[in-house]
Formats: sequence, structure tokens, C-alpha cells
Amino acid sequence: MSDSKTMYERLSAVTAPLLVPLSYGAFDRDRYPDDVPLPYAIYMGAGADTMGADNHVYYAQNGIRLEYYFKRKDELKESALEDGLTNADFYWDKSGDVAIPEEGIYVIYYALQYIN
Repeated sequence: MSDSKTMYERLSAVTAPLLVPLSYGAFDRDRYPDDVPLPYAIYMGAGADTMGADNHVYYAQNGIRLEYYFKRKDELKESALEDGLTNADFYWDKSGDVAIPEEGIYVIYYALQYIN
């Protein structure tokens, strides 16, 4: 990363204007003792893509997985999230909508790489 911002700062700059709470790994149940407000997002490290030769890693690009949870489909918010990721220098791929029937919600998985 070329500047001193943390990954949380980069991602929250995208999610906060959309009123989408963000947390690393899982939400703190002390802060949200009942239910986390929907929609919300969780991110975590997703390994690294590396390039190397001669038993040496010359380049490593760390991956991030962003999980976007929602109850009702909102294409405008989803599009704004994706535009925000692109404008914040993230390369992203996404899954389809994945139902979580026991919770009555859905999740979209984004595979991110910070490209700046």
C-alpha cells in the first residue's frame, strides 16, 4: 500500500456514506447485543497472490474478502458500493446472492485486491 491508511479506513470510506456498518471478521456482540443492523459488511484477509522465481517471492498482492449482508435486495445501494470500491482503487469480483435461510438474509461475497 502506497499510503498510510489501514484497510479498515479504505473500506469504511466506501461503506460509511452508504450507512453500511463495517467490521473485521465479525461484529462485536457487546456493541450489537441483539441484531446487527442490515445491511452490513464484514471483511477479512483472503490470502495472497504471489509471483516468484529462483525460490524467492518477488511480488505479493494481498487479497481481501468483503461480505455484504442484506435482507432486501437494493440494486442502487449495491451499485453504489461497487462504484465506491472501484473509485477507491479496488479491483473486485463478486458472487451471486447467497441465501442464508436460517437467518432469513442474503450475502454477496466480494473478492478484493487493492491496486494502488
